[in-house]
Amino acid sequence: MQILRDTVKVLGSCTWVLPLAYMGLITTLSHLPSKPDGGLLLMGWEVQIQYGDLLHIPLYAVLAIFWKIALEGRLQGVRSNSWVVILLCGGFGFLDEWHQSFVPGRDASLTDALADILGAVLTCCCWPKLRPLFFNGLSSRPDSHL
Repeated sequence: MQILRDTVKVLGSCTWVLPLAYMGLITTLSHLPSKPDGGLLLMGWEVQIQYGDLLHIPLYAVLAIFWKIALEGRLQGVRSNSWVVILLCGGFGFLDEWHQSFVPGRDASLTDALADILGAVLTCCCWPKLRPLFFNGLSSRPDSHL
């Protein structure tokens, strides 16, 4: 997975762009109005989503990966970093659910918000195994050349 390491290295100290851009994508998707049958209107096309609550877990797991990459070497201690990531993802998940309460055909769901947090927690638990995909060796900075 050298391409992932190379991408993180190229981004260097700008890795914060990853989670912010991804959060923008999530907000855009959650702003799409829903049809009464549960489908979404996406550029004039109706998209049916089954088991939509389960999609929150991988969606927010990826967001947590982006936050872990962005915070690497900026916050000392794996535990504090993980708690910050869980708080960032969970807080954004709750804000996004609140935002959806204003979108026609959509509603806020505590189940979705909890699935968001679960995705972040799973990433943080798996981070020791995932980290080598994005960083070489023991370097703690994304722009490190180790």
